[in-house]
Amino acid sequence: MTRARQRRNSRRPEAPRTLPGDAPVRRGWGNASRRCAVVTAVALALLVMPASGCSTLSSPDDHLIEPGTEALSEPSLPYRVGVVPLVVDEVYRERVEEVRRRAGNREFAYVPDEELALEMMDEVVQGLKQLNAVDEARLLPHAAARPFEATVRDAFNDGFDLVIRPVLRRYDCRYVGSTGAYIPSVFIWFFVLQGLTWWIAEETFASETAMALEVYATTGEPDPLVVRDVVGEVACNLNDFQRGFNLFNLFRTPSGLSESQWHTIGGNLLPLSRQAAQREMLSVIADPEEGLNADVAAVEERVHKRLAIVCGTQAQPGLGRRFAVADALRMRELLLDSPAAPIRDERALTTLEGARATPAALERAIRELFVRHGRARDQALLFLSGQGVIDAEGRSWLLLADSEVEDLSRTAVPLERLARWLDATEARVTVIAAVAFNRLGELQGAPQVELQAELQDEPQTGIDAVAFEGTFDPWEPLERLEDVALISATSGMEPVLEIDAVGASLFVDELAHLLTDGGLSSGAWTELTHAWLDNVRELAMFEGEPQSPQIRGSRHALNDKRPFFHIGETGE
Repeated sequence: MTRARQRRNSRRPEAPRTLPGDAPVRRGWGNASRRCAVVTAVALALLVMPASGCSTLSSPDDHLIEPGTEALSEPSLPYRVGVVPLVVDEVYRERVEEVRRRAGNREFAYVPDEELALEMMDEVVQGLKQLNAVDEARLLPHAAARPFEATVRDAFNDGFDLVIRPVLRRYDCRYVGSTGAYIPSVFIWFFVLQGLTWWIAEETFASETAMALEVYATTGEPDPLVVRDVVGEVACNLNDFQRGFNLFNLFRTPSGLSESQWHTIGGNLLPLSRQAAQREMLSVIADPEEGLNADVAAVEERVHKRLAIVCGTQAQPGLGRRFAVADALRMRELLLDSPAAPIRDERALTTLEGARATPAALERAIRELFVRHGRARDQALLFLSGQGVIDAEGRSWLLLADSEVEDLSRTAVPLERLARWLDATEARVTVIAAVAFNRLGELQGAPQVELQAELQDEPQTGIDAVAFEGTFDPWEPLERLEDVALISATSGMEPVLEIDAVGASLFVDELAHLLTDGGLSSGAWTELTHAWLDNVRELAMFEGEPQSPQIRGSRHALNDKRPFFHIGETGE
């Protein structure tokens, strides 16, 4: 062998030495590829997980009202509001059953239990109080099996103006899709360690709580005044523990999610969407510009209550009023059944006639109807039909059932006391009186012409009349009240003209004609009083028994632009 060949051979690598039975050692592209793949997967996971691989699930706040939120200086909804527990819509109940019957569902629907439905609305009520959004807020008892109309009726009896019923239309969770961490998670699952993927949030789930807020007036028709939709929705990236653990969830979501896993998802997401809906509900109610107040203002006639008490007692022998009870029943009919009927709900009307019209019953009716239910924007009508008396000291008394002239202080109602009863309500009061007053000892109902001339220089006409001044003005205690308008059939000292042919007083019969025949076209007090009272005055002249019907009260009361009767509707 030449030296040149020896030198070439010495440069060649020595062949690997193996022993018998040894497996050959493989080196090259395969091992390097695996290492590269692992490194790549880990690198991708480290890059992606901070952005989309981490869970975005949070916990609901402890309170609905965010810290620093100030209460309203004036309630945006100036009414007493009752809120009933959450009611589940029947259509939604059917959808829940349908969703749960599907195989491989991408969504799951839930129905809150009664305890949760109660808790949700109780939190809203507390929020309304904290925000000063309404005059008063209270959670009202309402069972699902009980007719809702009965709950509204009870709410009226308790003095509430509005009832809000939240109707649940959606309360579910659904699969949205995978996040950017899904592919790196697959690499880690295959090439590194399966357990590492359990903390990676590979999928996004959403939850939605949707309700319809139905707002009902406690008087009037049973249909809702306003219906507003409220929606709370959240979406979160969830890891294996937050969606319910399963070894192969990575490859089977969403079709492989079991019902127990969906309940785990709902337990994490539903409180968030529920709280978002509750906050939206508070905003809808409390917002002064875009809240319920904007809608309720458009149906003011339904929200602002009209309350009425009709009181008529038959005259005692010698007191001169034959058709007092008939007048009261006629007025009740006008309030409920005439084309211009202002009372749409009999619960807003109390009738005391005959033997039922006692002083105690009248006081109780005013307290329970006017005082309990009357608000600043409401209107109250007190109709009085009967007989009155003025005692030797110039005080006026209203004679009711069982009243005795010999024992006025115990059996009759002094008008000073009646004024105190009426002054206790926040509502604006109209008193319509078909009552004749006589001096004590002169109770035969004859016109007191000489006494009237002494107290009144000239007849008063229409709305321009001023307060009837004089020592024996029977209505003077009512005229002192700022929010009381008085319409009387006479000047107070005249007998009330009664018409045998109609079995009622001319005063009430003429009002009935105007309200049932559509004789008025405007809702102003001026047209009502001029058309009504002037007609009474003229017709009484034909009968030969002059009447001096009058309207009295403060300017504030007489300038009311919303009269008790819907006069403008009668001509349609």
